Amino acid sequence: MTQKAKAQATEGAGMQIEQVPISSLTPHARNFRHHPSAQLEHLQQSLREYGWARNVVVSRDNVILAGHGIVEAARKEGHTTVPVYRLNLKGDDPKAEKFLVLENTVSRLAEDDDTQLAALLADVQRTEGLEGTGYTDGDLDALIAEMAAEGADVTPKDAGVSAQAWMVVVDCADEQQQVQLLERFESEGLQCRALIG
Repeated sequence: MTQKAKAQATEGAGMQIEQVPISSLTPHARNFRHHPSAQLEHLQQSLREYGWARNVVVSRDNVILAGHGIVEAARKEGHTTVPVYRLNLKGDDPKAEKFLVLENTVSRLAEDDDTQLAALLADVQRTEGLEGTGYTDGDLDALIAEMAAEGADVTPKDAGVSAQAWMVVVDCADEQQQVQLLERFESEGLQCRALIG
């Protein structure tokens, strides 16, 4: 790492959070991520449950570089101030634009472990509900069905995951058989959901 890069890394390490009026923030003109209402609803739920647990990063001229969605959700929730980290760059600075791209794309390079995700979502669904996670009950059902169709093991790898997250998927010949099995399993005290694949 060059001396200049070390100095820049150290500079950012001491960034302070400051409260700014939400009305003073401007979305970046080149922001390429759009936030549909379904996502905003999850972000609003996250704000209600956890408060400001997500970062908002702005330029020195109050242009949003990271956190467009959470700021939009906060506006919908009636927030008047936002905690932000401020970079000492103007919003149209090429380094600010590079940061905008980085913040919106690097997370897509991660790979999900669908088995762990399904087990975690099942636990969250059972204890807290999925609202505010970015997933719906239908998303979880579709994930489990997709994994089963691919022949994937839908049991968690982590032995510490509660047994209530263990799942069995049964392929039925038709809707009538599905209804019969659901009724039978529910009469035996099992929690069941119908999946249509």
